[in-house]
Amino acid sequence: MEMIYKVLLLGVLIIFLVSSGFAVSNTCIDIVSANNYFEEVSKVIKESHYNEDVIDVCCEEAEKNGYQLFVMVEGNTKPGVLNYAKVIFTYKYEIKLFGVSIEKQKEKIL
Repeated sequence: MEMIYKVLLLGVLIIFLVSSGFAVSNTCIDIVSANNYFEEVSKVIKESHYNEDVIDVCCEEAEKNGYQLFVMVEGNTKPGVLNYAKVIFTYKYEIKLFGVSIEKQKEKIL
């Protein structure tokens, strides 16, 4: 009888460990996806030379994907004047199995 309890306990432990592994893996995938999205959007904004229409579209798309994107453009629209933008990107990730939800913020100057 004691052997049956040990086997059942071992089975429950294995199921918990596998579930935990999947939860952590999914969270890592979400984080990598958010970072890749941030890099892609930063590149698009810089290549558009900080075009307001492009920035608006990027902010709308980010919101549709569950992210928050805020862009502050500094500089002038005159030719030859150096412009730059500060991009603030906020995303959330969760480990549902453990009930953990974390919000991260990244900043970049382009």
